[in-house]
Amino acid sequence: EEKMTLFWHGHFTSGMREVRDSIKMKEQNEFLRRHALDNFGELLLGVSRDPAMLVYLDGARNNKRQPNENYARELMELFSLGEGNYTEDDIKAAARAFTGWGYDDQGFVFRKNLHDYDQKRFLGRSGRLNGDDVLETILQQPACSRYLASRLIKFFVTPDPDSSLVESFAAVIRREKYEMKPVMRTLFLSRAFYDGHYRGSLVKSPVELLVGTARQFGKSIEDLRAAERAMTGMGQELMQPPNVRGWQGGATWINTATLFSRYNVVSAMLAPPPRGRDVDKSQWNDEEMFDRTMADMSMRSMDMEEKSRVDQRGYVAFDPVSVVESYDLKSAREIVDFFAARVLALPLSEAKAALLTEYLCGGEREFRPKGRSAGVRLLTMLQLMCSTPEYQMN
Repeated sequence: EEKMTLFWHGHFTSGMREVRDSIKMKEQNEFLRRHALDNFGELLLGVSRDPAMLVYLDGARNNKRQPNENYARELMELFSLGEGNYTEDDIKAAARAFTGWGYDDQGFVFRKNLHDYDQKRFLGRSGRLNGDDVLETILQQPACSRYLASRLIKFFVTPDPDSSLVESFAAVIRREKYEMKPVMRTLFLSRAFYDGHYRGSLVKSPVELLVGTARQFGKSIEDLRAAERAMTGMGQELMQPPNVRGWQGGATWINTATLFSRYNVVSAMLAPPPRGRDVDKSQWNDEEMFDRTMADMSMRSMDMEEKSRVDQRGYVAFDPVSVVESYDLKSAREIVDFFAARVLALPLSEAKAALLTEYLCGGEREFRPKGRSAGVRLLTMLQLMCSTPEYQMN
């Protein structure tokens, strides 16, 4: 549900700086989470009546005397149909149909004195149409299921789906009458979802990178402000998409500045304890390490030299030595291959695997899991592994 909530947050966009009301933004997020796997039509209706959205796209200013087309345009272009599947006349008609939609302290209100009750023609349907009629008509368009299918596939499977994959998934959406739970179940059990051709084709968003790393290595995220700064430094500020189109995602997550920040955030989360000592839970506090390093490594507050260092004032809850012992891993190469298979979306090249193996051995013939610096060396090896391009991919 959290992954779907993130998807909807980037699909039905609103921004804190434009809305200027944290309660409205919080309530929108709660609505998306609560209905993340419900019917898409219900989501579309709920978002159209959502106070944050009514502010963000000027819906509350839309009245019969001065129709505002902002929401009608983005509803079709970005939320439901996609470009080329409607006309300017459809936008004008939809804007008139939504007149009178507003909000008060209790939520959505319909102000009938501001509504245009005249005849309208929208996507071939004529009558005294209102906002509900517009949404119902949109859901009847084949373009709606195709657009939603494309957006879901690009988020969960591949950034460049072929038309046959989109069409087949759009047919599933129509068959399930836009009920998202069976739709997503079908996607996650589909052959395409497990197709090796698509493996590792998605770049992790900053949220996915941060939360995914924490979950993989048993790390709790206590300081949300530090996490927020880290994600912003990597190019994703939650509750503030860059514009109504949301985050473009894909390869746009990676550039010279954000890549450096991504490496630093992961390194900070996996930082070994100081002075070459093994992890000792009685001496080192993981929350302090996370709080301090996530803040210190923020790209906004550190110059390039400072950003390159790893804060080592604590430890992560994850203990790689116990993992090595539990799985009875014998050699350095076996250890490298074991972790690579579990944390990377793509296989390491032989050259990278050899370098990590060489580092783990530390000049010795073989790695010694019971050695005094074994924990530090393992954590540092994982830092290096998670600083590869392979770790940036889903």
